[in-house]
Amino acid sequence: MKQIGVAIVGTGWCGGIRAQACAASPLVKGLYLAEIRSERLAEVAKATGARKAVGDYRELLGIGEIEAVFVSATPETTHFPMARDCLAAGKHVFLEKPIALELAEADELIALAREKSLKFTIGYSQRFNPKFAFVRKSIRAASARRSAGASSSRPRRWNARTTWISSSGASSRRNPCAFIRRRTSAR
Repeated sequence: MKQIGVAIVGTGWCGGIRAQACAASPLVKGLYLAEIRSERLAEVAKATGARKAVGDYRELLGIGEIEAVFVSATPETTHFPMARDCLAAGKHVFLEKPIALELAEADELIALAREKSLKFTIGYSQRFNPKFAFVRKSIRAASARRSAGASSSRPRRWNARTTWISSSGASSRRNPCAFIRRRTSAR
């Protein structure tokens, strides 16, 4: 496979892990780092053998060897402008969640990536957490049992006597995901 240059923008806890993983990958030709905290930048640069480590990510955008940028461990308010700058510079982007703070900004990033035929993805590392995998498996198994034996799509023991109580005590049947299930009368 082809080796590529990779930049990591933000080397906090998560960004530091990504920098270490990229430094160890045989697919990464060169590692570049951007971090505003000079002590952390020096620490991660030394640990990973980065080719270049800078305080401003924009200094990396003109480097032709860099094909992909991980925007990681940065404040949420910076996600949109950083991703936009990287995409505009012709770099593939892996952006930590959230994609942006406004829907229009998210749409702009997606359109820019499509226009330039670039890969653009949002990171959500919890999908690989074993606890989430267990929950997903359990939900699928319960769903399969329900669809195999139930004539209704409602879960068993769901009836008009079930209501949902919020932590403030308000009842709702509209948004059960945000409320605690409680039986209001005997079975």
